[in-house]
Amino acid sequence: MFMAAAWALTGCEKLNKVNFEHKIDVYFDVNPVNPGNYTYAEVVVTNDIEEVLNDYKGSLDKLQSLKIIGFEMTVEFPAGSTFDPYDNLDAYISAGNLGEGLIATIDPVPDGGLTTIAFYAEDLELVDYFQYDTFTLWVKGSNSGQT
Repeated sequence: MFMAAAWALTGCEKLNKVNFEHKIDVYFDVNPVNPGNYTYAEVVVTNDIEEVLNDYKGSLDKLQSLKIIGFEMTVEFPAGSTFDPYDNLDAYISAGNLGEGLIATIDPVPDGGLTTIAFYAEDLELVDYFQYDTFTLWVKGSNSGQT
């Protein structure tokens, strides 16, 4: 199963208090699994936040706050796949020597043949994670049906 995750960030810089939004699209494959608890997908993402800040005449060293404001997942392949087999899903981030951080969750995952689901964004401060050139995102949870 091929899924895409899109998440939006909002940030604020010291001194000039510029608010901005930045969308990150991530694509990954999810292998079919039997019912259980799993890490479904993991991907390393190259950090481009410095480029975004440059557009606002800012820099990473002046970034005061960075938080997720939205996280969505979409099933793209194979045709006819939905989120119905999933019971709950959590999205995490890690970078460098920082521990894992929960960035978004959905529990329960709604039934009804949905191909896109919106997660609840957690109030995790992300500035430290974005100090690294790359960070890792992964999704884990449980499913009661075959994925």
